[in-house]
Formats: sequence, structure tokens, C-alpha cells
Amino acid sequence: MTLRAITNGPECPNTSLCDRGFCGLEDGTGVCAEGTADCDRDATNRCESTLTSDVMNCGACGQRCSAQNGTALCMAGQCSTRCNAGRSDCDTDPSNGCEATLATDLANCGACGVECPELDNATPTCTAGACGFLCDGTTADCDHNAANGCEIETRTSVTHCGACGTACSFPRANAECIDGVCGINGCAGGFHNCDGNPTNGCESTSPCG
Repeated sequence: MTLRAITNGPECPNTSLCDRGFCGLEDGTGVCAEGTADCDRDATNRCESTLTSDVMNCGACGQRCSAQNGTALCMAGQCSTRCNAGRSDCDTDPSNGCEATLATDLANCGACGVECPELDNATPTCTAGACGFLCDGTTADCDHNAANGCEIETRTSVTHCGACGTACSFPRANAECIDGVCGINGCAGGFHNCDGNPTNGCESTSPCG
């Protein structure tokens, strides 16, 4: 645009104003080359703002780009954000910046949209960007199959009594698991547990007495 000094009378159009001898607009444009503007209204550095890349005046004077957990950018006159390492703008909402912490976010674990699933008897976790889970109470994941969560109740399981792999078994006896402790629940036919010692099971062929 060729700038024209105003020397005689009000020659600017009705939509413009006369700014220090030049016709321009209220927003600082009109007297500047396309894509630039005089946003600080300082005659010494006229047209100082590049609206396509100025984060303080992105696309227009006074339109400031900001970013949480990242670096504010102005690209082609539009605000955007370069997220800090480990952060991401998963909800694409510029008002909260890079809201997701990918290392620990259950809804965006390791990457946007990767949600850690709810599992039976378990609480989901996201650690170092990988989904996992913690078993609730006295349950345990003894088969190491994440799909069925924490499938064993260790208080009552005779094959995993108190902990995975701890099986209850006694000679000539029926085993049980109560509150995570193995015990004898009756003897096989003709045998008796007369000494009360579970390690040797039902040791006697004679009735106790």
C-alpha cells in the first residue's frame, strides 16, 4: 500500500482516521503493509507488529497468545501451542493449554485418547505412560491376564491361599482356606487327624480317643 501524507483538509475516508499524517484504521492497520500493524501506536517504530507471528498481536492488535504447560506460538495469524515434554493438548481446548500429563493421565496414558480400562476387583493406573492396575483388598491377579483383572480372592482360594501360588494340600485330608490360612476340613475315608498337626494331614487310621 502506498502511504499518502495528508496536508490539506480531511481527505481520509469515513471508515479511516488520520494518524500522524497518514490515513489508517483504529486497530492500527491500513497504514501498514499487509500482515503488519502499528499496535503500540508509537511513531518511532511504525508497523512494528507482524500479525502472522507476533504472539502479543496474533492476527490483530491486542490478540495475545498464551499457553499453560507449553510455549505459545502465533502461526499464520492463529494462536497455537508447543507443549512441554510429556504434556499434550488432548482436549484441543486452548484455554487450558497442554492439560494432559501423558505419564500419569488415566484418560490419555502415553498418548491422547489411550484410556486405561476398568477391570474386575482392580483400580486402573497409568505409570510412565503405560496402563496397569492395582488389585483391590485381598484379591490378586494370579493368572497374569489383565483382561480378567484380579480374579482370585486370596482369603478363600485353596489354590492361592494368602498369595498367588500358595496351594492348600494335606495328606489324606480335605483342604480349606480361611482368611488366607490353609487348614483341614475333614479327612478322607477311614483316616483321622488325631494329633492336630496339619502338616501330616489325617495321619491316623484309628479313631482319636
